[in-house]
Amino acid sequence: DKVYILAEIRSLLASNPRLALRRSLADARRSFITYDELCSFVWYFRFKRGAGKWFTDQDPWWRGLPPSVRRFRQSGEIVHPGANPSSWEVVHIHGQELSWHFASWIPKWSNA
Repeated sequence: DKVYILAEIRSLLASNPRLALRRSLADARRSFITYDELCSFVWYFRFKRGAGKWFTDQDPWWRGLPPSVRRFRQSGEIVHPGANPSSWEVVHIHGQELSWHFASWIPKWSNA
């Protein structure tokens, strides 16, 4: 099932549904994620064992609890559910704000 449809494809739906369908099917073969796609979903997150003991000790999933919930903002911030329902707060580790960016390369020693 396709979960995300690019805005430019959704905008074609009213004027040219066949073209919208063709472009959506072509887009389904895409092998990368876009900024909009990454930032439009709520993500359930856990560390892999390879991240190291400190990270897995902090990760609720490794303690038998539900995984952490995160959202990614286009500004580079990583946020998690706040104290108030429907609020999101920036994630901090050791007092430093976590941020993200798309990698421009993956090292050969990586398991990714």
